[in-house]
Amino acid sequence: MYSVDHDRDTESGFAYGTLTNHAEAGEELFEVFLDPQTDQVMYRIRAVSWPQVMLARLGQPIVRLLQARFRRDSAAAMKRAMLT
Repeated sequence: MYSVDHDRDTESGFAYGTLTNHAEAGEELFEVFLDPQTDQVMYRIRAVSWPQVMLARLGQPIVRLLQARFRRDSAAAMKRAMLT
């Protein structure tokens, strides 16, 4: 895990990678940006992954659906957090 601090006043985030024996190999990055001109807050998730074991390869369609649901739920959680 590592932090991503491009400009502490307007950009921040963190990333982490999977452990050696995980069913999939990859990394996820979470970043929050503030546009100082518009005061618009943007949230970005960037992920790369590939299956490491046969079960993960067979379940790839389900994994992709779960990842898509996580992206939606994560964005909704960030919106709720911004309103409180």
